[in-house]
Amino acid sequence: MVACVIIAIRYGYKLALLCLVISHFLGSYFFVKPYGSLGEVTTSDLIQAFNFFFVTVVAIGAIEKLQRIIYFQKLLIRVMQDRQRSMLFQQNILVHKLRKNFTHKN
Repeated sequence: MVACVIIAIRYGYKLALLCLVISHFLGSYFFVKPYGSLGEVTTSDLIQAFNFFFVTVVAIGAIEKLQRIIYFQKLLIRVMQDRQRSMLFQQNILVHKLRKNFTHKN
């Protein structure tokens, strides 16, 4: 599960879901009796697999949601900075025009 979460953080949810499926089969092959084979599927195996998939998918989904929020916030900050910059340019042009008009009248 830790590897899937790290992959979700670094590379996104698609590769994390692929890692989830691969790690389930590798974990069942190497760490569930009889070792070195996929053997019979028992009720206990199904419950463990469901628990693993559910918890990991929830964690991957939460990470993906947080990363999208971070991206949106960064994008919003850039837009706000650009708007501020354009408003400052417009104000500078307006001040320059007003100064010209004021100096011509005096």
